[in-house]
Amino acid sequence: MNKSIYILLVSFSLISSAFGQRKIEYSEYLDYDNKDYFINGLNVAWNKFGGDFGRHDVWGNMYDSTAFDEIFANCEAHGVNVVRLWIHCDGRANPDFNKEGYCTGFDTDFFLDMDNCFRQAKNHNVMIMPCMWSFDMCKDARESAGAYAGAHDDLLTNNDKMDSYIEKAFIPLVKRYANQCNLFAWEVCNEPEWALDRQLAGFMNYETDSTWTYRTKTLVPVETMQRLTAKMAEVVHTYSNKMVTTGSSALRWNSDVAPAVKNIWSDASLQKVYNKPLAYLDFYQVHYYDYMVPMQADPFDSARTTDYWKFDKPIIIGECPASAERCKVHTPDEQIKLAKQNGYAGIMFWSYNGDDGVGKWDDFKDALKRNYEADPEHLYMDQCPCKKLDASKLAIAIKAKGKKTVISWNDNDPVYAKNYSISYGSSDSFKKKSISKIGKQNRVKVKGKFEQLQVAYTDIYGYTQTSEWMTIESLKQ
Repeated sequence: MNKSIYILLVSFSLISSAFGQRKIEYSEYLDYDNKDYFINGLNVAWNKFGGDFGRHDVWGNMYDSTAFDEIFANCEAHGVNVVRLWIHCDGRANPDFNKEGYCTGFDTDFFLDMDNCFRQAKNHNVMIMPCMWSFDMCKDARESAGAYAGAHDDLLTNNDKMDSYIEKAFIPLVKRYANQCNLFAWEVCNEPEWALDRQLAGFMNYETDSTWTYRTKTLVPVETMQRLTAKMAEVVHTYSNKMVTTGSSALRWNSDVAPAVKNIWSDASLQKVYNKPLAYLDFYQVHYYDYMVPMQADPFDSARTTDYWKFDKPIIIGECPASAERCKVHTPDEQIKLAKQNGYAGIMFWSYNGDDGVGKWDDFKDALKRNYEADPEHLYMDQCPCKKLDASKLAIAIKAKGKKTVISWNDNDPVYAKNYSISYGSSDSFKKKSISKIGKQNRVKVKGKFEQLQVAYTDIYGYTQTSEWMTIESLKQ
């Protein structure tokens, strides 16, 4: 190699998607990264209810990396492509609040826990759908579970407090994970209807409706939860190209066709209370349990398919039972089959850690595996692992310096880097050199000429990404 200094900047064109409003139409699949998928999923939904992320004011940090790694490994072995994972639940450990009830953001543990969880899932090719709140936010569990366990109905009824959550917590969260490859979609709330005063809105009769209505101590106007949903949807569509949904307790709240009551999560319903173009859901999500059959809210009813309900966007079944005691109408295999036949874009069983008699991992794992083996084309999320390192972000530079060549690159987030390794060579002869002292600017010196270069990155959680092989063309003096 000539002693003159050669500089080669290896760059790749970035393909960026414009954030904002997109046209959505009904489909029997969900589009992720321009490919159609059927969701072969489950509810984790938590390892420690409300305490998986961040620091509880009494119990401290309860995040368990080992437990999540085991969960995701089992998911990978059984063809699970998406898990539904609860984040705030009733607010007992995250986000943080001041004494007046305004949200102040997150403690320092929260993002470390979330980062680790996403990386653990990536290692096992699993997508995550974070469910932010549950109707439990309007219950009061403070006596048994800490000062912030529920009683957050004022986050819904007080617009200033709602905005404090949006600005201090949700916007930073969406921005941080805007490019997280295995974040499938955001979910606003689990079964929000159980926290809504539907009788006040004329949507129900407490004497004849499910007794599950009484699971909350404080009921809020329907419009308040619609407003939170609309504002959170706007945030997702403003700061990312991710999807957003909410976990409706039953089909009856997602259609205007009788015997359903009303679609309270439609674009029109949300924008009636918050008139912004980005205030919309990308797909619907309904839940099913056997008690809904007499209510004619059974998504597995072959006489009432998605065509009958006139859904205007894709819809998944986000919860359904699997135990013999609570799954007497349709077996897990039948539920999967009927969900597909009736036009639903996915199914998610309850639940991995089930201790409520509704279903546990052993009740549905084989059904999910059989479904995956029957249709891997629409179930394997090949973009999920992010196995390819985006070399365009590294600004790789190559300099000839005497008899050696200096390879340098940037790392904009070195706190997560454990080591880099550089593979280089020509034809079938390649060498590798590693660097473990990571900074914003990094470099290695290698001997001899080479025509190809590959960069591998391992983070502090042991997850490795590898770039495409890059061809180094010789430059003339």
